[in-house]
Amino acid sequence: MGNFDYEKHLPQKYFVMRDELIEQYPNIRLFVDDSLLMKDSDKFYDYKNNNLITVVINGKESKVSADLLYDLINNEGMFKYLITRLNKDYENAVSIQLYKDNSLVDSIKINKAELVMALKQLDVKKFQATGMTRMVVVLSLTDVNVCYNNYYDQMYSCYIDGEEVAISAIELLRLLSCPNKEFRKFINGKESGPYSKEVIAYLIVDFCEKEDLFKKYVFDERTYQRYQELKQFKYIDYESINKHKKSDDELVDGKSLLDTFNVNTELMNAVYEGMNPSYSVIEKAIYVYIRLCDLLTYDSEQYAKNARVEREGKHSEIDNIENISLDNNKIVSYEFMLIYAKILRDLGIKYAINLNSIAGYVEEKSSIKFKQGEYLVSVDLFDDIIKNDMSMVKIGGTLNSIKSYNRNEVTHRKFEETVYSVYSNYRDAKKR
Repeated sequence: MGNFDYEKHLPQKYFVMRDELIEQYPNIRLFVDDSLLMKDSDKFYDYKNNNLITVVINGKESKVSADLLYDLINNEGMFKYLITRLNKDYENAVSIQLYKDNSLVDSIKINKAELVMALKQLDVKKFQATGMTRMVVVLSLTDVNVCYNNYYDQMYSCYIDGEEVAISAIELLRLLSCPNKEFRKFINGKESGPYSKEVIAYLIVDFCEKEDLFKKYVFDERTYQRYQELKQFKYIDYESINKHKKSDDELVDGKSLLDTFNVNTELMNAVYEGMNPSYSVIEKAIYVYIRLCDLLTYDSEQYAKNARVEREGKHSEIDNIENISLDNNKIVSYEFMLIYAKILRDLGIKYAINLNSIAGYVEEKSSIKFKQGEYLVSVDLFDDIIKNDMSMVKIGGTLNSIKSYNRNEVTHRKFEETVYSVYSNYRDAKKR
């Protein structure tokens, strides 16, 4: 239990003394540590619902009772409680619970940012003699400099694609709040350091969220805006970090789904035929997708017979994949995806198959997602004979189903350009 000396200064007609309560109900200590306990419902709901101040923190609106704030500053016990909370670096500067009929029935919570913004709207004339001094003390304990002091000698670490990385927490805070010129150097990749800008951006956002920094401390608007822009991958695309760290295709016994079938050797050789050996891995993944679409054909008879019902005949068993060849090339969506997944694995790419579309073969389409470098790619074949990429490639039409789902516009556009380049080269080669 903490130090609750402040309780002897609280108005006892409104508040419960926890020592008496815990003596009677020992288990309640799990729920009331460092919270003010109120027994007066009228006063509690006055604090919760009346004379409210509206504050906007990081774009989110919340309301705080001015009456509660005045009492937190003016009342000796409530002020001592507030300082106790602030010194312990909790996310919430204020936590008040209503104890009624032997139960905790409601609560009021105010985080540090809300507290500071609301305090600044109070009428200082309503403070008692020591009120202004106390307010200065409260503001000093929520100042961003306190954040720096709390983290000045700490390292922040996390795992990046399976490897642990660590960096000074102060360095992350410095980059987040540095002058604009220095921040531009960072986002342009000109800031030297042990890690790439993508890793640093990931660390900054992860650090801010794990530590709840924007609830514990009051930063300036520019710092919060930078955090939001990094979080949304606006300038630095690190979205692929910690995605698809391993392939998601395990069966119950731990065996890979791809190991339960074989692919025709002649078909596999044909898939790689004509591929530029200088292609990057992502270009190879695009090329073999296009090549598969060209070599294989959607089973239109199967499509006509089935609409979200169990696959029948030869397509009902995964073993049928072994029979698919250049001459026997009619397939359904899940078979295409499993063959493509097997090729991705050969290329060293981790992937995730939509297994729901395979179990029982009940869906109209299957999908696969994978990561290669900065790119996050989804392939979602349409069970539409006309728009299906297997049909479109054969007539030189537009590809519809291989896409980047990166939220960064530059990365998204780069992937589209890469697909266009590989596809254009493929079509030109077919004309020759």
